Amino acid sequence: MNTLACLSASLDHPTPIRVTYRQAPSIPGRYHGTRYVVSTADGETLCTARTPFYSAARALVALGHHPLAMLYLTPEGTPNWSLRGLIGKSAKLTVRESETVGPVVVKYDGERLSTLNTARRSAAQ
Repeated sequence: MNTLACLSASLDHPTPIRVTYRQAPSIPGRYHGTRYVVSTADGETLCTARTPFYSAARALVALGHHPLAMLYLTPEGTPNWSLRGLIGKSAKLTVRESETVGPVVVKYDGERLSTLNTARRSAAQ
């Protein structure tokens, strides 16, 4: 097979990525909901978030991983995956939940999240 054909084949079938998650330690006096630490196969922390799968997908896209690569999320210390999906599609989603609705998977809105975080910081000061 020539080099161009090999390159094309690797782009059509990017290497799957496996990440693990574990519950993050809580911060005394602050309630943020359950947060999870997501790590790569070599043990490097990828992100800490309440939505580990979708947040990990966004982090991997930001690091330049192929959007058609399959992402597998597994609990730390177990071989079985909990969630899987294409990195590119998963990066566009998140989970929204309130006292009256949820949890539901919705389109990720980074601008909305930024506005909410700014409002929370202003209220805390």
